Amino acid sequence: MKAMIMMDLLSTNKTLGRYLALVALFALLPSLLILNVPWMTVYAGVLIAYAAVLGAQMTDERNGWERFRQALPLTRAQVVAGRAAFVAIGAFVGTALGVFVYLGACAVRQLPAFAAMTGAGAPDLPQLALSVAFALACSLVMAGIVLMLTARFGLTKAIRFLPGAFLALLLLFPQILNAVVGQGNTFSTLLKGASTMPDAYLVAGITAAGACAFYLAASAVAAKLYARRDL
Repeated sequence: MKAMIMMDLLSTNKTLGRYLALVALFALLPSLLILNVPWMTVYAGVLIAYAAVLGAQMTDERNGWERFRQALPLTRAQVVAGRAAFVAIGAFVGTALGVFVYLGACAVRQLPAFAAMTGAGAPDLPQLALSVAFALACSLVMAGIVLMLTARFGLTKAIRFLPGAFLALLLLFPQILNAVVGQGNTFSTLLKGASTMPDAYLVAGITAAGACAFYLAASAVAAKLYARRDL
């Protein structure tokens, strides 16, 4: 599995490096000068996870590495486990980058020069906790779906199913959110009320744990689908 992670990292390091730099730049400037909000973490986590999973899959198909790996001392289960671990690392790195940008912007905005222009902004920890949880939820659920589809069909064929899968996820997400935290709640209203929500950290923990559980299950399904696929 370690060999697979290193292969993915070496094949996508330039792409991921560019994405990380762009996310840091386009998240930091608005956070310093306009509005510093913790939900920027969600965009960072999802974008880096998206770049990791699709970048690795595209590199595989472009170079024909799926068949090449059959000659290596790697089982198909190890290939999927390594890919899943690599993508999960991307999701966590992207989310951590979003947290770093938010907290860094909070610290800078409290300096006298920035406070005079934009107002001092102390970090809102309940909002940040929920933002981290939703960043992991969105990125891991998205990555889990992509892993299952690409393991079964390959990236070229899986692309036909991805828009429908993500549309279904977008339609179901509000219903799941309402079932967890109560009727009438949306992502934005939940974050806005997080500062006064007594169980914000509990909701964040349940959300993150549920996303991790789904990702582990999706990875296991992907391993079984990949084992049956004719390469």
